[in-house]
Amino acid sequence: MADEFDPGMTPEQKAEFDKAFKERMKIGSLMKQVFSTDEGKQVLSHLRNIYVENCKWNPKLDVLDSIRWGFIREGQAMVVQSIEEHIDFFNKNNKE
Repeated sequence: MADEFDPGMTPEQKAEFDKAFKERMKIGSLMKQVFSTDEGKQVLSHLRNIYVENCKWNPKLDVLDSIRWGFIREGQAMVVQSIEEHIDFFNKNNKE
């Protein structure tokens, strides 16, 4: 947690850690606000369905195109997972 000083950290590292923690909490709060509305939940569910859960294989792709497509799909999935992780992080660390 941000309020616990790690004895291995220098004061500069602690300040940078605290700054990064606050920024992550701010982004998590914003994402939670957007994606906790009914509309936001529908959008996030839709994004999860098409970019994470719906993985289609195209047998016409050669090996290199398959690899490229895999990286593209992974990137798409990471966007959705990042949104969910930011919201989870905020929920776990929010003291209000």
